Amino acid sequence: MTARNKRFRFSVEKLAALPIPPKTVTVYYDSDCPALGVRLQPSGCKSFFVLKQTAGRPQRKTLGRVGELKLDAARELAHGLLHQLAKWKADGAAGLSPLARPEKGFTFSDALESYAKGLHAPRERKPIKDPVAAEARIRWRANRYLAPIMALPVEQITGSRLESLHRSIGENCGKIAANRAIELARAVFRHAIKKGLLAGPLPTANVERYAETKRERFLQPDELVRVYQALEAEPNADLRDFVLLLLATGVRKSSLYAARFEQISEAFETWNLPTSKNGSPLIIQLTPRALAIFEARRKRIGDGSPWVFPSATSRSGHVMDFQRQFERLRKAANVADFTTHDLRRTAASYMAISGASLPIIGSALGHKSLDSTSIYARLHGSAVRQSLLAGEAVQEQMMAKARKQLKATARRQQKSLPVTSVNL
Repeated sequence: MTARNKRFRFSVEKLAALPIPPKTVTVYYDSDCPALGVRLQPSGCKSFFVLKQTAGRPQRKTLGRVGELKLDAARELAHGLLHQLAKWKADGAAGLSPLARPEKGFTFSDALESYAKGLHAPRERKPIKDPVAAEARIRWRANRYLAPIMALPVEQITGSRLESLHRSIGENCGKIAANRAIELARAVFRHAIKKGLLAGPLPTANVERYAETKRERFLQPDELVRVYQALEAEPNADLRDFVLLLLATGVRKSSLYAARFEQISEAFETWNLPTSKNGSPLIIQLTPRALAIFEARRKRIGDGSPWVFPSATSRSGHVMDFQRQFERLRKAANVADFTTHDLRRTAASYMAISGASLPIIGSALGHKSLDSTSIYARLHGSAVRQSLLAGEAVQEQMMAKARKQLKATARRQQKSLPVTSVNL
């Protein structure tokens, strides 16, 4: 593209087809919105910007990367800035222009830091069980999914930009990951507004999340056989014990990561969780298999650590993630679409199949409401069928006994009838 035709009407197709410059940055301008441009770097990075003569010199403001920020949204932002610039000039051009770079902008990274510190503050409602682990999780999610907005000033993070980011995450990493990322962004913005670090409105307010269907996956008997076979060959004893304990207890993986030996009572065969996801204490009943695993780990680890799954490299002192090792196990077992949370669902599902009532299952899982346990109602089919068969058998036995009693009564009545003579 020659110098004279570096201004053209932007379209998604034309921007995608722009040739990557070999050495220097190349700039293109939109014929529909003359102040809107695109900077194309030799690395292939393309960014929207607004360029306008202000106070006798050109000023440029970067809007965002092409792709993360959609073309229509970039034009909307450009027109908005130009409107602000015109109003700024009409008001006497006092202070910084809308295109000027602030000396120090309050970025999303700054807001995230404030939010992370807030996790450690005492809470009366919904206390955080393990603030260190919670902080590690939100930092991992932010670095994994929200990197494109981390360095941006919060005032530049618009709803349209977040919609674009949400869509990009959904396409590349999955819809569930996209929803969780935008939920984290919403929590960070709400915290910043509450603390007076940011003025409203909430930029995530109009970001529509992907619809989520309640996952009902649990391991079938043949899949369980393959998982147990893979566990026998698994060289990582920590992963092996972790998976077996999830199957034996049905707890959430976060609770097991943070399990402490002092919480395990061999005398009462229980695991006492001081707080669960719903904020209440929870007592887990332990089977002999689970107790044996805990005892073996206690002997193997010794008194050097209070954690059931200690880690020398984690800030929390315990393991935070077995995801990579678990993926290896899943492949070895040749079980598709299988997550660690499915182990919790598997434990509960076989309780339902065996005939356990929904309140009992809910109590085992630490559910406050039966609504959370209702997905297991459909698995009562075999238990209901067995109960019906048992009911039929009892019914037949009792009917057979009743028939005998009726026959015996009839015989007694027959014997007690008076004998009458008949005259021939």
